[in-house]
Parts: sequence; C-alpha cells; structure tokens
Amino acid sequence: MISPTALTIVSYAIPATVISGLTIIVGRERQISWQLWEPVVITLPFLMVLAYVVLTFGSIHQGVMEMEFHPVAVAMIAGIGGFLAGLSLLPRVIFNKIDIPGLTLSAASAFLIGLLCLKMFFLMAAFANPMALLSPD
Repeated sequence: MISPTALTIVSYAIPATVISGLTIIVGRERQISWQLWEPVVITLPFLMVLAYVVLTFGSIHQGVMEMEFHPVAVAMIAGIGGFLAGLSLLPRVIFNKIDIPGLTLSAASAFLIGLLCLKMFFLMAAFANPMALLSPD
C-alpha cells in the first residue's frame, strides 16, 4: 500500500504539472516569455499546507492517521489542490499586458491559492474528525 505522504505528493504533482504545463503552452502561443523560476511557484500552495500539517501533527503520515482520512479522500484533497495550484500561472496569461513582473503576479496568485487550499484542508479535517483539531491539553 502506498504511504499517505507519497500519495499526497503524487496526487498533488500530477494535476499541478499538467495544468501548469498547458498554461505555459497557451502562454507561449500568446508570446509570453516565462521566467525559469515562474513554474516553480506551483509548489507554494503545497508547501503552505505542508507547513500547517507538519506544525499541527508532525508529519503528513501522522496527520492522515490522526484525522482518520480514507486514502481516496487524501488523493482527492491533494488532487484538487494540485489542480488549483496549476491554475496559479493563469493570471499571467489573462493579464499579459499588465506592468507587474510576471514572477510577482504568479507568486501572488499561488499564495492566494495556497490560502484557499489551507482553508479547504482545514474544512475537510474539521468534517472528518473535529476532535483531532483540539489540543489534548
């Protein structure tokens, strides 16, 4: 059986890579020059959720076990987060005539999507096992 950590990373990475890749291809057709580090911002939402989980539970594996998430729920949450993270490059395509640097626009978009992913994860955790969010003290 695949570990929750590997399942989370794979479920996030596949849709994030596919959607951001399609966005980059569409952007190139519109003569947008992508910076080397710009596609890397798709990891920001994952890192934000990872920081929350590690600070709260210690690790992804421990968090999944304490929340009593089903593996399908883990894959679904990470997959939706990856899909949204892939869309973080989309504002660069939509607002290609704006005077803001491309990396700044993509990073701001990824940060806001990261906040959305944090909210989504927290709400899923609250519905799955609300008692796990309370401190034992």
